[in-house]
Amino acid sequence: MSHSNSDLLSKQDIPLVSLNIMNRTHQEEIDIINNIYALLQQDDSSTEQISALLDQWSEHTREHFERENRFMQQYHFPAYPVHANEHQQTLEIMLQNLDRWKQDHNNAALKHYMASEWLNWFKAHVASMDMVTAQFLDQVMPENEKQ
Repeated sequence: MSHSNSDLLSKQDIPLVSLNIMNRTHQEEIDIINNIYALLQQDDSSTEQISALLDQWSEHTREHFERENRFMQQYHFPAYPVHANEHQQTLEIMLQNLDRWKQDHNNAALKHYMASEWLNWFKAHVASMDMVTAQFLDQVMPENEKQ
C-alpha cells in the first residue's frame, strides 16, 4: 500500500532499527493500521471488514511483542522488564479500545485512539526502546535469527 492522504502513518516516519526482523514487523504493523484507518474514514465501510482487521492487528501486535520479549529474555537484555512491561500495558490499552469499538462501532473514538495515543506510543517506542533493544540484540544474536 503506498502512502496516501488516508494513511495514518508513513513507513518513512518510523526509524529503522538494527534488526531486519523488527523492521519488517513494524512495516507490517503500519500496513495493517493504515488499512484500518482508511476503512474507519469511509461512511460505507462494513463493521465485519473493520472487525476482521482489528483482529489481525491485535494478533499481529501480540505476536510482535511476544517475539521481542522472547529475544530479550533469551539474550539477557538488561532492560527487559521495562520494555516487556510497556508491551503489556500497550496491549491491554489497545485491546480495551478494540473491544470498545466492537461493542459500540464508534469509528471516531477508535480513530482518535489510533491517531493520538497509539500513534504517539508507536513512534516513541520504536525510536527509543526498540532502537536500543535492536542494537543490543544485533551484537549477540546469530545471523539466521536476525532476518
